[in-house]
Amino acid sequence: IELLNKYNRLVCKINKVSGGGSVYRVSNQFELEKAAHQIFGHSSTMAVCPFYEIESEFRIIVLNDTIKLIYSKIIPFVEGNGVSTIRQLLLSYMLEHPDYNIRNFYIPEDDNSIVLEKGKRFDLNWKHNLSQGATSLIIEDTQVIKDLSDLALRAASAINIEFASVDIIKTKDKYLIMEINSGSMIEHFSQVNESNYTIAKGIYADAIKSMFK
Repeated sequence: IELLNKYNRLVCKINKVSGGGSVYRVSNQFELEKAAHQIFGHSSTMAVCPFYEIESEFRIIVLNDTIKLIYSKIIPFVEGNGVSTIRQLLLSYMLEHPDYNIRNFYIPEDDNSIVLEKGKRFDLNWKHNLSQGATSLIIEDTQVIKDLSDLALRAASAINIEFASVDIIKTKDKYLIMEINSGSMIEHFSQVNESNYTIAKGIYADAIKSMFK
């Protein structure tokens, strides 16, 4: 409650679940208590942090002080045309993407009837998890690679971990560490195409080989 009063919006998460499960965004005490009740029904611990408006989210795979992979997670979205409501744009999106699971949408009820301005983006979820519909894009920009690599390596070194996935978010004015996972968490990335599978397979192979050195 003290954190909620300080930051106005929080994210509450169960510690041992991946893929965006049991993660709640709260903006009042009722929502906070409801989230805590749900989480403590399955776990003895809960992670809480301020909610940030995320421009981009990245996953960086670190192995033995080396960056093995950097990719961004892109949330599916619709773009306004100045005529259609969000509900109408959602219906069009569903027709164009029949394989997308509608349960991954996170759309507040009061937003559905709003006409979206032309060119304005409306994200279909607030979570960047690949298992909830986000797509991956391997980063090639050298400056972004440098910035993310430096931060990820410092984060891994700070907790003395050798093999991990470091999730970094970009807000309006800076990069921030969101979490460090002891698992590499690239299963969904590997399933996108053959190239991603080969990259993931190589990372796991290197990790196993490093255990015998």
